[in-house]
Order: sequence, then C-alpha cells, then structure tokens
Amino acid sequence: MKMRTTAILGGATLALALGAYFFDYKIEEKQALQKDSDAQIITFTAEQINFIEIQKKNEKIVLQKNETGWMLLEPIQDKADSNQVEELVKVLSGEKMIAVAKDSVQLTNIDLKEFGLDDPAVTYNFKNNAGNSKKIVVGTQKNFEGNSFVRLNSDQKVLVANSIWLSKAENNLLYYREKRLYRHSLGEINHITAKSLQDQFELKKIDSKWVAVGHEHELDQNKVREMLKKISETSIQEYVFEGEPSNSMLKQKGLVKSPVQLKLETAEGAWSVEINQSEQDKALFAVTDRPTMLVRLDITEWEFFGNLSLDNLRDRITLTRFNLEEVKKVFYKANGREMSFVKEGLVWKPVTPISETQEYSETELVKTLNRIHDLEISEFVNKGSEEFKGSNMVILQADSNRLVYQLNWGPELKLKRKGLDKDYYYARTQIAPQIFAVEKAKLDAIGFAKVIQPKTMVVSTDETQKEESAR
Repeated sequence: MKMRTTAILGGATLALALGAYFFDYKIEEKQALQKDSDAQIITFTAEQINFIEIQKKNEKIVLQKNETGWMLLEPIQDKADSNQVEELVKVLSGEKMIAVAKDSVQLTNIDLKEFGLDDPAVTYNFKNNAGNSKKIVVGTQKNFEGNSFVRLNSDQKVLVANSIWLSKAENNLLYYREKRLYRHSLGEINHITAKSLQDQFELKKIDSKWVAVGHEHELDQNKVREMLKKISETSIQEYVFEGEPSNSMLKQKGLVKSPVQLKLETAEGAWSVEINQSEQDKALFAVTDRPTMLVRLDITEWEFFGNLSLDNLRDRITLTRFNLEEVKKVFYKANGREMSFVKEGLVWKPVTPISETQEYSETELVKTLNRIHDLEISEFVNKGSEEFKGSNMVILQADSNRLVYQLNWGPELKLKRKGLDKDYYYARTQIAPQIFAVEKAKLDAIGFAKVIQPKTMVVSTDETQKEESAR
C-alpha cells in the first residue's frame, strides 16, 4: 500500500514538473515570437503593401499598385517595372532591426545629426490596403559594421538596421520604370510589318498560324514567337525624350527615314518603332508610339534588329524530321562506302558481318541516328528537283520495310554568308521535292565513319621488347 502511494505521488510530481516545463516553454516561445514581431521594421506583410514613396535629397519616386500592377505616379506618370518593385517590397518588408542605437525621451537635433538623421539619405513611406502607413527614415551615417541607422515614424529611438536600406535607395527612376520596348500583349498581335537592313516582309496571323504575305514559305511558328518576345523584352537603357521629338532631334539621332522599321498591329490599334544606329553617339536609338518617346537601346541589339529577315523565320525542320522510335533498319551510302544495320530487340547490329580488322560501335551508331534526326536546313536555294543529282543517301525503315525517312545529298556548292564563303551540299528528303542546302561540315560529321572503323592494333609488351632489342 505504501509503495502504491509513493508511486502515485511520484507520478503526480512528474506530471506537475512536466506541466511547469511546458508552461514555461510556451511562455518563452510566445516571448520569442513577440520579440521577433517587435523587431520587424515594416509591420504589415508584403502582399498588403500597395503604396511606396521614396524621398531622396534630389529625387522623389511614388509608386501605386492597382489591379494590373504597379504604376509610377511621380516624378512622371507611367507604367512601373512590377518585377523590380515587387522585389523591393519583398526584401524590405522582411527586414528586422539589429539593435537599438539610442533610446531617448526626446531625440535632439544633436542626436539626429550624430546618426545622419537630421538630413537623411532617404525616407521610405509604405502604406497598406487598410490605409496604415510606416515611415522609415534612413540616416547618412553608418556604424562600424557598415549597418544603417533608421528611425521609424516619429519614434524617439534610433535603430540599427541592415545596410540594404541605403543600397536600395541608390536605385534611380529608370530602375523602377517599365523598360520593355513593346509594352502590350504579345498574344493580341495579328499583323507584323518589318523593314531591316536585310529584308522587308509582312506576316499575318490566320487561324492562329503565322503566314508570310505574298509567299508560300512555311514559317517556324516558334521562331516568329521568339522574334516577338525578343522585340518585347528589348530593354530601354535611357528615356531620352518624352513625347514627340522634334525633327532636328530625330535627324541628330539618325531617325529620319530610319533603316529599321517595325509595326505590330492588334485589334485595338498599332504600335510602331523606328531604329537606327548613331555613329556620332556610338549608340542605338529608337522612337516609338503608344507611348511616343525617344529612347536609347543597348548597342548590341543592332545585330538583332538590323538582320531581321523572312528567311530567318522559315521552317527548317519539318522537311528533316522523322520519328526516331520507328527506325529499325538503316542503310547508308556515301563516298564509295555502304553500310546496313538492323535493330533486333533493343540491340543494333550490322547486317553484314564485319572483318577481323574492323570494329563496330553500337554507341556511335545511336549517336549518328540522333545527329541525322537533329539535322536542320541550313539555307534555302533556288534549284528545281529535276536538276538534283545527289547520290549520297541515308535510308531509314520500319520493321515492315516501310520508309520512315530518306535523305539524299550532293553535289557540293559554295554560298557567301556575311561576307564569307561557306561549303554546303544540296540536299532533299522524301517528305517533299524541295531542294535545300545543308552545311558540308554538318553532313560530314554525321559519324558513320566511326560506326565501323579499322581496329586499333594493340602491340604486346613482348613484341615491343623484341623490336627494341632488334634496334
């Protein structure tokens, strides 16, 4: 009986001890959370912030969020770069104070001057969708660790905070402003007119497919979309002039009768841009509408805009693609050499046994088939199919001897591209009678020579020693 009582008392004591421990733990956890919350500089979440004012000594930037994204209100009214603004909000809303530098009943001018808060480097004002605001004043001085001194609202405290409050203030208006050359929806474009140093062409979207006006060329739809994306994502380096520039300004920048002109049309209207390189300024300038403005672009973009052409948008893969999984038989004939292979189960084997002086590599055959599959048309040429005399060939068949793909090529030709002569082969496939050109280097590198090649002779150690002794 006594032992039972002792056990009950022990259990009760343990339960009380555990209860006290967990009670103290919860209190400590709550205090830690409260301390963490008290250290938060901006006390509302990033998702709630819809207004930012950044007041620097000589510049004021005001941003407002609406249902479409962030807008600039000051010093100009324009679209903002929402990605950059959201990044600012995300970073600064997560910042916490590091320490308290000074806690006073009343901060004096001497106190403020000590921390560079009498004439601050920057003042941030954040507001949320409930109308609450948080002002963060950042001093010009830093502590010995390079951290910033900040004051929240009109508190009588000076806090130590991360130096990011100062570094973010270095971002200028352009950083927060929309910098995409084309600001509208790419998906709504239905008509493209282009003039460049190389070409002049017109594209229309018909039943969700881009076609070349006045040509029967098949276009690579991905390349058209990539071209539009590249135009849209071209980044403005500087807003030179807002509104309609004068003729003298356009003439100075080489934008009178510009050599590069683009017009993108949607159901709602048209957007256009004229682009030229200024030798005098060693820069690339553009004048746009919707909105109308003169801007400077990165000089490296001239390579893209100056070389826009219909040929670059043509489909170069439909005539050279096939289903690699269907291929069970391979026949190759080129340069006076023939090879045949058959796939038995999962293994590729030569149809004709190879000699003792040769070696066969299934790995190289698989690589070769992949290279054939990935071939693309290099250039389009004006040559009738009746003139084609290509005797080199690759024939790929299915199990039933059904033709999967046939590529014929030859003879060689030279074409001048970008001022240089390049070697090509005439080529065609069974998919269509159209003749095209493929770079000679690409066809020569298909790799059949490595599939079956002379066996590497290994000389034994004894034979080597005999040869050395004989010397």
